Amino acid sequence: PGGSSPTGGAMPMSPSGMADFGQGVTEYLRLSNPKAIPCDVQLVVKPRDGDGSKKMPFTVEPEHFQIPPHDSQQVAVHFKPDRLGSFSAMFQALVPAGSDP
Repeated sequence: PGGSSPTGGAMPMSPSGMADFGQGVTEYLRLSNPKAIPCDVQLVVKPRDGDGSKKMPFTVEPEHFQIPPHDSQQVAVHFKPDRLGSFSAMFQALVPAGSDP
């Protein structure tokens, strides 16, 4: 099992589903806007333990974007650790001017 690229090719991943040390893994997510108005989005990756001083092996791109009405946006979540270990993080897609339905 591996991630898929926008062109449909497989991303490098070990047979166990974990990233090989020194290699990065990218997963793609699609975020949708079902509303009739544009939606500004900010993506954030935070440590689960709340310690923001730790270097995170996770990054997202783009970090800020707008999804047009009834459209979607593909985002990339990159994982590239600089040491061996177990890592976890919280991914948030924030709509700064939005409200919960």
